[in-house]
Amino acid sequence: MIDPKAESLATDSKAQPSSPMRHSPVRRSRVHHWARLLVLSCCVMLVACGAAPVESIDPEARRAAPEVELRDLVSGDVTSLEGYRGKVVLLDFWATWCGPCKIQQRILDELHEEIDAEGVAFLAINTGEEDDEVRRYLQRTPFPYPNLMDSEGVAAARFRVTGLPTVLVLDEEGRIAYDRVGVTDKDTLRSILEQELGEAEPAG
Repeated sequence: MIDPKAESLATDSKAQPSSPMRHSPVRRSRVHHWARLLVLSCCVMLVACGAAPVESIDPEARRAAPEVELRDLVSGDVTSLEGYRGKVVLLDFWATWCGPCKIQQRILDELHEEIDAEGVAFLAINTGEEDDEVRRYLQRTPFPYPNLMDSEGVAAARFRVTGLPTVLVLDEEGRIAYDRVGVTDKDTLRSILEQELGEAEPAG
């Protein structure tokens, strides 16, 4: 038999990751928005983990990445994606409450160690959370590359992010070469990055 009190405590515990965002109508709206992303994130993980590798977007069909400026959580410096022109850029939209994001982080950590760091910039973009919450998480699970803050979800909206995690790859001209919601495996991402770096073997 389930103890009603224990069940209530379990329910309260599950709700806590979004509790810091309940203090105003704006906060509540953001909670509802990110709650929807959380549900979608869990669903897309089940699909994406077993999906076949996805090719990069045809160069003729690529759209320019939106202009965004985001603050580095550690240094406090404002980073513009415009400053990465000439490099391939991997963007990882994530949040601390997102279980699939933790899986994606481990994949990206391994890939970051293996791929050519001179030609690829890895950038994590935390979406919809406050600095202190993210700092606490990163103290336990640090990223080996910059973490940029998108607390109001502006960058996520401009990049049309519909679920977490979302991984995008920008080509050297600042265009979106790859865009996928859900956990993406290391081999797929390595293939996409190598294509953009000109290192992959021609198909066929």
